[in-house]
Amino acid sequence: MLMMDENNETVIIDSIYDPIKSQYFWTLNLEQRDFMLSPLLILEELVAPSIKLQIGGYGFYIPSMWNVVVFDDETTSIDTVPIFDLFGKDFKVLAYGPKCSKPYGIRGAVVDYIPEYKMAYPSLNKTQLLCHPISASLFIMISGTDSFNKYLKNADISDII
Repeated sequence: MLMMDENNETVIIDSIYDPIKSQYFWTLNLEQRDFMLSPLLILEELVAPSIKLQIGGYGFYIPSMWNVVVFDDETTSIDTVPIFDLFGKDFKVLAYGPKCSKPYGIRGAVVDYIPEYKMAYPSLNKTQLLCHPISASLFIMISGTDSFNKYLKNADISDII
């Protein structure tokens, strides 16, 4: 999996055993309703069914039971959706980054499914969403839990940015 470190650079995490020089990574903290650097304390590894998302010309695998933040351009509302619910649907993910003046929706597509895929990622608590890079300066928000609705039910983009 990918993460964005304290220098706003993309870090590839292939294994929990590979050393990582970064001490922090970007998350969306749902309690604070803001993007912040979180300490990189533990890496977790998961072998699970995974789905390849194609977003902005980049493709990457995410566990199928994880959630992604989606965005509606017309209403500026945001929500989380399980990745496996995106099959065959038209959707836009919320994209933001350190050099962006405003967030926006980027059209995405489900392009592949793998029944067993191994990935490593930073450990997240239930109030954090991982800022997963999709380019050198943009990221999307993903998480293994759906606590988003507990903290930001019926939220729009102005509630977090």
